[in-house]
Amino acid sequence: MEALKKLSNQQKGKLLADLFPAYKETICDTVERSCAYMFEHEKEIRLHWKTCLITYDAWLTYAQQLGDAIRKHRYTIYKSNTVFADQLFSDQKAALTIQCIKEFAKAIQKETHLKIALVLLFCEEREFPDYFTTPQ
Repeated sequence: MEALKKLSNQQKGKLLADLFPAYKETICDTVERSCAYMFEHEKEIRLHWKTCLITYDAWLTYAQQLGDAIRKHRYTIYKSNTVFADQLFSDQKAALTIQCIKEFAKAIQKETHLKIALVLLFCEEREFPDYFTTPQ
């Protein structure tokens, strides 16, 4: 675990793409849908937005940047793991990509290799119980 903690977001994104290249398109689609949802439901989300380090305006900026990057570089994102990591996991917009990935991981019903990798790469250890069911 210590080695994973030392990786940058871009390195984690590249590792994810290297391990699961077939899911790059699904991840891009998930991020795009989440970004679109934020704009479509802006008024409702603003009403419930809790004060935190990132303002909703900043979040929308990241959503715009991610959506633009995916639309502009879609072909090369699918072809190049480095471009995938550079476009989705660089700068502050990585925070939104990671949030989308966390929500995507929660939606995966079974404890697949992909789900386990997503949680290991992008979640804090204290969050692990939120993603996995423990036998009673």
